[in-house]
Amino acid sequence: SRRLPPRRALLRLVTVVRVLFVATALTTAANVTASVLAHPVWPSATDPQRYCQAVEAAGFLLATMLSTPRCRRGFHGCLLRGGTGNRRAGALIAALLGNRSLRRALRKAAERFRCVAVDEVAEEDLLSPRDTGLHARSVRASLGQVDAFVSHSWGDDGTCKMAALRDWA
Repeated sequence: SRRLPPRRALLRLVTVVRVLFVATALTTAANVTASVLAHPVWPSATDPQRYCQAVEAAGFLLATMLSTPRCRRGFHGCLLRGGTGNRRAGALIAALLGNRSLRRALRKAAERFRCVAVDEVAEEDLLSPRDTGLHARSVRASLGQVDAFVSHSWGDDGTCKMAALRDWA
């Protein structure tokens, strides 16, 4: 038997789990519906079995809806905003990959990779998120041909980044 690549195996597992959630939710909802039709009283706390089955069906439907790719990306985004260390790095990689393979993500990164010559960077480019024309001064580059990377996170001090860049250059 041929082994699936890990990402594809994980996606298959998620699909199987989602199908099981839907099947369980539908079966449970059908059971609750049949029970209500046989004894026309809506499930309530006084009828714990039907009440629990209704809650179970709703829970499985909710779990199915929350396991969509869009919801997973949203969850990755939450981890990125609130995570630290390895959790944040893992969430970043997952969010960057989205629904693509690592090979496709690397190809896209190579297609979009750009650089700016160190003498083209001004301190004002690193001080705020407003557009200073830095992207217009960038040129396409190949992966592996750029000597340095300067964080463009606005959480980092721009003056310190510029000082480090000048020291490096």
